[in-house]
Amino acid sequence: QGVELFKGVKAKISSDVDEVVFFSCAALGTFGDITMEKVNSYALLPFVRKLEAISAQFEFRGDMLRVWRDKNSALSALNLETGAFPLFNSYWLSSFLTLLTQAEGESVINIAKKGIDFSFVKELNRVGAKIELVQENGLDVIKVNSPTYLKRGKFDIRDRFTLESAVICSLISEGKSELYSFEVADYFFDKLVDRLKMLGAQIEVS
Repeated sequence: QGVELFKGVKAKISSDVDEVVFFSCAALGTFGDITMEKVNSYALLPFVRKLEAISAQFEFRGDMLRVWRDKNSALSALNLETGAFPLFNSYWLSSFLTLLTQAEGESVINIAKKGIDFSFVKELNRVGAKIELVQENGLDVIKVNSPTYLKRGKFDIRDRFTLESAVICSLISEGKSELYSFEVADYFFDKLVDRLKMLGAQIEVS
């Protein structure tokens, strides 16, 4: 359910940089404020560069990363290319793309990795996003026209991409969303529901 999350909290996130990206995008999408401990700043460098590009607010203090967004703070659109380090990691795509639906302007993402299941893009469009997936010069290219108002919805969780985009979308949108096959989350996150509740999300499990 839509809610302002992570109000000045500290969280122990696993050393998995994918988790750091997910929680950072969730905080920015909900005008939150989160400080994550024991963060690998070098591995996160491609993500941090994109935080700078979209005018996100963040700071490092040793191995801690604080990410936050004030109410009057707008996010900027950007162009990016995914690929091997030091380029933007394709595994971060769904979280970051969901966040970009709240930025100002058109974002263009060139995707080098083949075989990505873009079901999450279709799901985001179904609840109000304006995302176009095209082929240019043999590459998948995603164009995001934003900002858009994301509506509550029903999501079928198939993989990590649909999981992360559905969760962040549900947190951004107003009202109650329903996520089915959520047990998939256990393959990718340790106690995700418990941690989201601790950070302020309103979640019912049935």
